[in-house]
Amino acid sequence: MDAVVAAARRGRDFLLAQGAALEAGIVDHLWFAADPQPAISALASYQNDDGGFGKGLELDIESPASNPFATWMGLIYLRSLPATVTEHIRMKAAAWLSENPRGGLAHRDQMGLVVVGEGDRGVGLKL
Repeated sequence: MDAVVAAARRGRDFLLAQGAALEAGIVDHLWFAADPQPAISALASYQNDDGGFGKGLELDIESPASNPFATWMGLIYLRSLPATVTEHIRMKAAAWLSENPRGGLAHRDQMGLVVVGEGDRGVGLKL
């Protein structure tokens, strides 16, 4: 087990060296039971005032504007963090997705929940 933990630490150190504070914070939280707040703060820095994510969260889309793919990535990151302290981020993203369903990534289900990536689009998230 020590080799696995050492590998996780090296991975986290690599992420930090690459400037990936969000990902390193998630590794710290999930692997080493560290406080999730650094990862939450890093993720929140990618969320725009309109609730969507942008600002280069997804490396191939450097646009600062909110977009569906970056918002999808933000929601995936949120699944790694405690829901009780990320509710405000999730709700803002859900509101943005319900108002901006570009690319067919989001729609409301029968209960009014925002569904992202359902069916052949991959694993679904309900907000």
